[in-house]
Order: sequence, then C-alpha cells, then structure tokens
Amino acid sequence: MLVLWVNEMGRVDRVEVKSSTLPDEVVTGFVEDFKRVRFEPARSEGLPTGFFMRIRVRMEAPDGFGADAAQKENFVSGEFAR
Repeated sequence: MLVLWVNEMGRVDRVEVKSSTLPDEVVTGFVEDFKRVRFEPARSEGLPTGFFMRIRVRMEAPDGFGADAAQKENFVSGEFAR
C-alpha cells in the first residue's frame, strides 16, 4: 500500500510505503515513478487544494509467462498491501 501526498498544483510531494512484499529496488522504482505523476488537484470552495490517496499496486506475470525456468527466476512477484 502506498500513500501519495498531492499538493494544490497536482504534484506528488511525498510517497509513503505502508507495506510491501516486493523487493526494495522494485519499491524504490515505484516510489520514483509515482513522484513524477501529475494529478488534477482537489478543490475546496472552488480553490485547488492538496490531498492524499492510497494506492494498491499489484504485479502479476502475464498469461503464458514463465514457460521456462529462466523467466520464472527473473520475474518479480508481489504487491503493496495493507
């Protein structure tokens, strides 16, 4: 589970990892990717305001993936979860 803190301009100010079963290097990649995402800011009384959101990311191998041992060994499986 990730928590994204988005400012009034729609930019991600902070990404907090609540929990994960993924390797650290994969988690770091997701954190960096989400920091580059832009959102439409929330509005309060017509004015843009910051907000936070919870995101659950799940990785799965595509159908047919893992037909051989090398593919299975190189695929990272896991998720961010509460």
